This record gives sequence, C-alpha cells and structure tokens, in this order.
Amino acid sequence: MKTYSTLIVTVGSSLLGNLNRNEKLKALLEKNELQTIGEQMATTQWGDPESERLYGSEVNSTASLIRNFEQIENAKLIQGTLCLFISDTPQGNTVGALLKHFFENNEEFRFGTVQLIQLKGLTHSDEHRFGTEGLRNVVREFARIARTHANNVIVNSTGGYKAQIAFALALGQALKFPVYYRFEAFSKIIKMPPLPVSLDWEIYLNHFDILETLESADLMEEEKLKQYGYNNFASLPNDIKAFIDREKVEKTHYLEFNPMGQVFLESARELIRLETKLPECTTPPKEKIIINSKEGHAIEFDQKYKISKTISSLKFVEKVHLYDFHAREKDELKVKLSEDNIIRVLYGDKKGTAYYEVQTTGKGKRELIAAAEEIKKALQ
Repeated sequence: MKTYSTLIVTVGSSLLGNLNRNEKLKALLEKNELQTIGEQMATTQWGDPESERLYGSEVNSTASLIRNFEQIENAKLIQGTLCLFISDTPQGNTVGALLKHFFENNEEFRFGTVQLIQLKGLTHSDEHRFGTEGLRNVVREFARIARTHANNVIVNSTGGYKAQIAFALALGQALKFPVYYRFEAFSKIIKMPPLPVSLDWEIYLNHFDILETLESADLMEEEKLKQYGYNNFASLPNDIKAFIDREKVEKTHYLEFNPMGQVFLESARELIRLETKLPECTTPPKEKIIINSKEGHAIEFDQKYKISKTISSLKFVEKVHLYDFHAREKDELKVKLSEDNIIRVLYGDKKGTAYYEVQTTGKGKRELIAAAEEIKKALQ
C-alpha cells in the first residue's frame, strides 16, 4: 500500500470568524490569549474536530482526511510533516499559530513537524499584489514542497482563498500529487478530479528566453519585446499570451507574468526533469569541486551547508566552481541558465551568500533545464 507523509493545508480565516461569534472565546482573542484558545482546541473541549464547526474548515477537513484517507485513496497517511499555507496578514499569523498548536498537541491529529509558510503578497488589502505576487508565491511553494517531498505530498485545499484550488489542481496534475476538498454541505472530504487540460513543455522550450525574463521581472516594458523579435504584445504567439497580463501605466504599456504562467513554468520544468535522461560523468565527486573565492568565510559556509558536496554528487555534474561569496543576509536559492551553457547557483542565508558555476553533461536547452531542476531539487 502506497504511503504519504507530507500534507499541505491552505489556511483561511474561518476559525477567527467562529471565535468572534463566541463571547468567551472572543474575549480571549481580544486579549491575545492564543495559548489558552490553543489548549482548548488541542484537548477537544469544543467537541469532535471533524464535525464541530467552531474549529474552522481547516481542522474539520483535515480531521476528515486523516480518518477517511485509506477509504478514499486506498493508501496510508503517516502524519509526518504538515505545511500550513497562511496569508500575508495579521489574521493569517493568528490562525496559523492556533492551528500549529492544535496539530502539534492533539493526540489523534498530531503531526511530527508542523511548518507555517507565509505566502508573501497573499493579502486582501492590495488586490494587484494578491493577483500577481501572492498567487505566484502560492504556486512556487506548492512546487517547492512537491519537489522536496517527491511522490509523498497530498494537498487539502479547503481553507483559504478559492483561487488556490485551481492552482493546486493544475499543479497536482503536473507534479503528481492528489488534491482534496471538503464542501460545506458534505459530511466528508473528497478527492478532486484532475482538470481536463494537458501541458506541453515544448512551449516552454520554444519561448524559454522571454518566459524566463518575465518570470524574474516584476514588470517589463512592452517595448523590450523587440529584443526577443516581437514588435508588441499583439505579435506574441497565442501559446504564451494567456500567461501574460498587459497594463498601461500613464503612457507606457507593461507586461507582467501572471499566476497561471507560474503554474505552467513550474509544471513544464518538472515534466522536463522527469522525462529527460542526462548523460553521466565518471569523474569522482571530490575532483569536481573548485573553490577560489577570496572570502575567508566561503569555505566554512560551503561546508556547513554541503553545497559543493551535494551538487558534485549528482552524476551528470562535471565541475562545481565556488567563485564568490558576499556577506548579504537573505534566505535565497536561485538556479539559472547562462548564455555559455553554465548553470549558475546562488545560495544564501543569514550567514551570507555563495555563488557557483556548474558545468554538466547536459547539451541543449532541454538537458540544461533538466540539470538545473535536478540541482535545485537537491539543494532544497
């Protein structure tokens, strides 16, 4: 029987609404006594977490999923890692803290690890930021976790913004994870059917340069399309127009990558990775590593996170070159292709940022993209 041990739950604010309708709990909430509320939740003082609506849709639906999973999926759910996707709002932080306490302490529904993942830009106070940065970050986090916990992820998309359901379904179809939802009128959670669409990663290869540029830019002036051989938005291929929003700011037209474009990119990259076999390199891993950064902390940083070691262990890697290190503080991982067929890796945290050049056996755009995605997966 197949087993899953990583669950993603999208989180909304239904729990706060329920608490505010209860005088005693509302008073505790106003005093920010979250520990007291959390203890009541964890000890099930309010009733059955699967059916008592006071717990909110996230707890109700997750309890239903845990209790009915084997019947629904003919598979086993091990309560290992729970990832709670919370909004970029004070309400999201509050609900996240309460749910984290519940799922860490309730005897029946406890998970070994509970992670709060705040989705930057997912806020109802700025509709433009929500529709671009927020929803694109939803997609990125779904994809990151699905790759990190390959073939081991399921999603409960009952809570939170409904737009997340569509993105969960589209990515679930491409990255091969099941998605579940509990409708309010239903007594149990159900598995959502796949969307009736197919993804053609050849579109990504054919339009790689412009799609990569749009993804990395917040806004791009329409005039810059001429660098890619297009006169304007109207002249773009229909294959990619659906992934790009066009807007006018004063007298200038700008292009912006939209959330469905992010879904497509994440899906296409994963399909290319899965369907591409890379030639192997016979050089021993230790002989692949070159470090000539002059920064004294570079080697210490590299060894602490085993970055060169991890990359050099991949069979298709020919050389790993740590060439620079800066004392900038930012948690970040970027893996990009450069024009000289070198894969460039940026790995940063609060201790600094290391820069690498990676040579691989990959030839041509498809193999290089597959190699870059394998490196990204190994480092996540």
